[in-house]
Amino acid sequence: MRNFVLTAVGMIALMGCEVGIGTYPATHPHYHGAPQIVNTFTYCAYDYGYADYVWDFDASVTHSYDSSRVAGVWVDVYEGPYLVHSEDLWLEQSDPYGNMSYWSGWAAEHRTYLYCDSHIQYTIETVAFDFDGNYAFAVDYLY
Repeated sequence: MRNFVLTAVGMIALMGCEVGIGTYPATHPHYHGAPQIVNTFTYCAYDYGYADYVWDFDASVTHSYDSSRVAGVWVDVYEGPYLVHSEDLWLEQSDPYGNMSYWSGWAAEHRTYLYCDSHIQYTIETVAFDFDGNYAFAVDYLY
């Protein structure tokens, strides 16, 4: 049984699968907790003002200590194993009473390697980090 488990873990590691939402402390975690990604949302739609397809990336992030401890959020978009786009999100709104921060970013399709209305599966990794080096990530799949 032990050999089976070790073989299964080794096969999964070789496949490079990464699924889930998690919070991971930095090498030296601090007493101020860690960020947590509550929700992510990615979509693409045609924008007549830009005469182009526009990609929108949104994330709702909280922190176990205080949402003002969240230093930044970004998304990496992969097509298979290849990184095709990376976008820093900006702080759109912060709700200190609800301990929530809302982050957003967008990109016109012509300046990316992303294509709306295609049959390409994209993997969107959203990463939130705090001032102490703690981070959380969420992985979404967009077809």
